[in-house]
Amino acid sequence: MVVEGCPTYSLIFGSEIGNYNGYPNAVRLSNGICLYNNLSRKALREKINTIAQQVGVEYEILKWG
Repeated sequence: MVVEGCPTYSLIFGSEIGNYNGYPNAVRLSNGICLYNNLSRKALREKINTIAQQVGVEYEILKWG
């Protein structure tokens, strides 16, 4: 589920932080895993939920700033 290179809107997990107009468009979650963060909270929640269902993983968002 992690693409090689920068994450995008449709593939939200990548191995590198990309940029858009010189600004980073992803955050590093751990070594080699970055999350695309140029989404609304609702869209991000829906993407994470879709991926969790596809791989059969239960999850909980601990803090939503």
